[in-house]
Amino acid sequence: MQEKPLHILFLPAWYPYDDDTMSGLFVQNHARAAAKFQRVTVVHAQAKDELIGKFRLGVSEVNGFPEILVYFQKVKTQVPLVSQFQKFLRLRRAICKGVTYLEKHYGKPNIVHAHVLTRYGVFAYLLSKRWRIPFVITEHWSRYLPVRNEFNGLLRKWATRVVVKRASAILPVTRNLVEGMQGHNLKNSNYKVVPNVVDTDLFTITESKLSTDVFHFVHISCIDNRPKNITGILNAVKLLSAERKNFHLTIIGDGPDLQEVKLYSGKLGITSFISFTGLLTGKNLVDEIQKHHALLMFSNFENMPVVINEVFACGMPVIATDVGGIAEHVSMERGILVKPKDLKGLKNAMTQMMDSYDKYDSLAIRQYAVENFSYAKVGEQLNQIYSEIIANV
Repeated sequence: MQEKPLHILFLPAWYPYDDDTMSGLFVQNHARAAAKFQRVTVVHAQAKDELIGKFRLGVSEVNGFPEILVYFQKVKTQVPLVSQFQKFLRLRRAICKGVTYLEKHYGKPNIVHAHVLTRYGVFAYLLSKRWRIPFVITEHWSRYLPVRNEFNGLLRKWATRVVVKRASAILPVTRNLVEGMQGHNLKNSNYKVVPNVVDTDLFTITESKLSTDVFHFVHISCIDNRPKNITGILNAVKLLSAERKNFHLTIIGDGPDLQEVKLYSGKLGITSFISFTGLLTGKNLVDEIQKHHALLMFSNFENMPVVINEVFACGMPVIATDVGGIAEHVSMERGILVKPKDLKGLKNAMTQMMDSYDKYDSLAIRQYAVENFSYAKVGEQLNQIYSEIIANV
């Protein structure tokens, strides 16, 4: 039996930082889940536009475990090959600074846990060789999926195959992503699905009974139209508005295409059916979600949006496209799946949701989230994986 907690080094490519507290939030939630059972330290390197000096190191324990963030000055060279080489060197130096601080103040870890390939997988592999400890990799990126087909470059593919093969476990967040990675010949005998995490104490069911006199849909995203197809949602709203008037769509989020989406809603003449809140987080986000009946997603491609897990925890059904790993969790008991780009299908699903909303069991939907995505459940999964790896070293 394991006598004391293992020390797990989280080494993520994406992680919240002072300019973007939403970046890699799902990785931070994995760290919180793991920290319920093991001792976790995070080292993350982040490029920054304005920085006095080339590097700045900061440490926080506000989340209950050390988070070592090393900021490094962005490379300004525009020459492609030179720029890429300089970026890699600066990133490597930043991680080395963070690792040196880790060793001095928190000691050597027992396992390195990288999040998001490829560079951080390479760093995890090199650190595992240096410390003679195992490493594991969690992958969140949908670039391996055929619909995106963005896993390119001979060097990247070779390096990725090397580190994936040598990892003690590969932990994609969906079964669909496992298949996508394996389809690129990323071989490992220990693939395990570990889903994204939801704070089920924060995301909860409202005690207020919602009226369906006006049916409230909500869309939550980074407002990036290429993957999320928000203009497609607006087109479906236009179609539905010709038949029904008793509905409203709230769009939550901020991003590169927010103004384009607002202008497009005006062009379609549907502004009376649409409202925008901007970015909401924490309790403000939960309070807004709880005013709505169903989540609306119409993505062209996805892995598994965390927002689906979050609204499940609020007992809310979902309309979403059958892309990525969404169908692994959105069943007829928890929502409706439509084909990507199928405007008529989306409009029909919205009508069906409005007419049959009462059939959904909000308590059962929430229980599904608790049993699959809570800190306790995901932390338990990670704890078992870490323990099995250490037992086999």
